[in-house]
Amino acid sequence: MRLMLVLVLWCACALPAWAADPVRLTEAVGRVEARAGAGGDWRRMSVGTAAPEGWRVNTYEWALATLAVDGGFVRLRPNTLITIGPAEAGRPRVLIERGTLHAEAVAGPLAVATPFLEIKQPAGPLVVSVDPMGTTLVANHGDKPATIRPIGGQQAIALPPGTGTVSEAGLPPTKPRALPGRPRWATAEGEHAVEADGRGTLAAAFEPVEGAVEYRVLVARGVEAEAFAVVPVKGGETAFEQQGLDPGLWTIRVAAIDGDGFEGPLSAPLRLSLVEAPPPVAAPPTPPSAAPAAPPPALPAPRAAPLRPQPTSDGAAALLHPDLPGVVDEQRQGFGAWFSLGTTHAGRNPQIADDPPRLAHLRATLAGQAHLLDGDLRLTAAYPFELDPGFDVADAPEARSLHLGAAWRLLRRPAHGVGLAAGLSTWIPLGASADTVTVEPAFDVSLPARPWLTLRTRQGLRADSGDAGFTGWIAAFAAEAHPWRPLSLGAELSVAAGVRGDDGEGLVTLGLPLLLRGDAVHLGVASYVPLTAAARRALGRYVMGLQVRLLFGAGG
Repeated sequence: MRLMLVLVLWCACALPAWAADPVRLTEAVGRVEARAGAGGDWRRMSVGTAAPEGWRVNTYEWALATLAVDGGFVRLRPNTLITIGPAEAGRPRVLIERGTLHAEAVAGPLAVATPFLEIKQPAGPLVVSVDPMGTTLVANHGDKPATIRPIGGQQAIALPPGTGTVSEAGLPPTKPRALPGRPRWATAEGEHAVEADGRGTLAAAFEPVEGAVEYRVLVARGVEAEAFAVVPVKGGETAFEQQGLDPGLWTIRVAAIDGDGFEGPLSAPLRLSLVEAPPPVAAPPTPPSAAPAAPPPALPAPRAAPLRPQPTSDGAAALLHPDLPGVVDEQRQGFGAWFSLGTTHAGRNPQIADDPPRLAHLRATLAGQAHLLDGDLRLTAAYPFELDPGFDVADAPEARSLHLGAAWRLLRRPAHGVGLAAGLSTWIPLGASADTVTVEPAFDVSLPARPWLTLRTRQGLRADSGDAGFTGWIAAFAAEAHPWRPLSLGAELSVAAGVRGDDGEGLVTLGLPLLLRGDAVHLGVASYVPLTAAARRALGRYVMGLQVRLLFGAGG
């Protein structure tokens, strides 16, 4: 009997270590990928897949994922990378390397780790954000204190409910501070009419929260479903609109974010229905001798949505770079391949009287992007296939050059959308034009001016290996808008206008590219107008381009 009692106690103590439920993907929106350890291939992760110890899980732009962990849930926001830890009692099961996650302890305590902290939440929700430099923000939305222990043996602190703390590398967590308040809806629950194309628009307003510089809206399909999309709204606005949704019931929640990036608790759910308006009911014919029948009841008019530009996700597409696609591009981890038709030369060259309009070249590009240290490393290679061998490219060596590019995205704060990257482009001439090698080191900055508008600039130097040496300063300025983003189609239309100038050669162009981005295919149409004589000599009177990108993850 005593031996049996010992065995029962041993099994009860050892059970969590070897029989704990595996971490499993329960909900996914967009592209969610995983790989086994540091050397495996990234593969698309489907709902129901288990993530064993050592696996890494990554969400891309627009993607969301929910993982069942230790009787609770961990919800990954877009651009979030985590590693699955060992199934040992008291050990964190999830290590967040970058991005934002929303953890919720349901059946017991839930432990989460960052590069510098171990966080234990006894009950309720918890939001953890880690930027590329490892700075961690923790917000306790539960009703019990969370325990935060710095990795390295420093004393643990208690994080009371409704407070947050920040921790940087090598520094203890800051004193707990109050989180922003819970927003209150100014829109009543109700119905919205579906538009003629069978899809509808959700529009809602909420009351401002003191100290909030932006808001985060979570849109979910159904009553208790997980978020279908995460939409940022700047602090000066207290309303949002989301287009392209299917008919049915939708649930919306909103959270306020203060100037330091702390996210407050979610609002109460707002439930809105997208319904198809029934056809008008015709009145029955009235007999001549009878009194006129009462008119049928009027159908309720659809509630008008505010004419407000639609917010978009934190990231955006490439910087404007009229002569070649930008080195720094907002592409998911993995690889992509695309063809560009006529992106550099098209139209009549005014220096040649009988020169007809033409498409000058076809360019094939292969690009890959992977997380490295505190940033994302992007490599590109573009090879030209000439369609017009007789075209004079003396003023534009890029037309017949092998383009090699490398960029390291140093900073990208998911909460604010600010981006900073350093890049290096090299053009190696091919064939008869192989005389000099052109090099262009540059840095790119992106700054969101509005939820639907991003300002971008590229600054750099251009030099070649010939006698010219330094040829000038490259400056590009662009404004990119996102007027249309149907969530149910997984696509987004981007419109950018900008000016690029080369101080040494006097090349100044005005461009207007249109990019429709889907989950696996990007379609782009671009038009650029040279503004200076040097640019017209190099490019002709205009540039038209068509681009098709096929995107795929490494090994998937």
